Amino acid sequence: MGKRFTKYLDYIKQCLITFIYDDEHRCVLCGNEIDDKNLCLPCMKKLKRNNENPIWYKNKFYIFSALYYTSEAKELLLNFKYKKNFQCGEVIASLMIECIKENNIEFDYIIPAPIKADSYKTRGFNQSLMLSKTIGAHFDRKVLDVLFFNKNIRNQKTLNKYDREKNIKGSISIKSTNINLENSKILIIDDVITTGSTLNECVSIVKGDKNILIKVLTGMKSSI
Repeated sequence: MGKRFTKYLDYIKQCLITFIYDDEHRCVLCGNEIDDKNLCLPCMKKLKRNNENPIWYKNKFYIFSALYYTSEAKELLLNFKYKKNFQCGEVIASLMIECIKENNIEFDYIIPAPIKADSYKTRGFNQSLMLSKTIGAHFDRKVLDVLFFNKNIRNQKTLNKYDREKNIKGSISIKSTNINLENSKILIIDDVITTGSTLNECVSIVKGDKNILIKVLTGMKSSI
């Protein structure tokens, strides 16, 4: 608990330092000087917007994604997740907000996808939670950080679609909350979707036997 709190404080400190001392506005992808945004217009045009929203996944729930997982989008995401470039995270969140508005996605609560303990230990933050908080603040919606991994699993990236589903099954649990989710609309947030196995498990755990409507929003979509 102490180490996790210390890492969170380090993250807050880094954000403040970036905000206070970064008086030179540069594009987070190409590094060119710009006025007051995180992404220059040429780089923004290189990001390919997803025109296949929504996907009806396994006759269970709708999935919306802001971008296709192109090389530019991948660079944006990797800089955010592994280089702690939180301005890249702001860009992704802003595009997800646009996606919500364009598709008239209605929701009462946001639930971020969980992160494995070893990934959190290495990274120091849950990127899906950060995206959720930015989106929640914009729409004035409460973020419920209630999903967690209850056991260690193999890295999903190394597995095919069938093995991913088998690997993730039963590995996610939900914390109890005093908020009654019955008859509510839930938006589950994740950074990227590949096969949908993890998000499918998240939806199943959140829904249980409750009468709730769940939709999924990701920053990017890969092969699904």
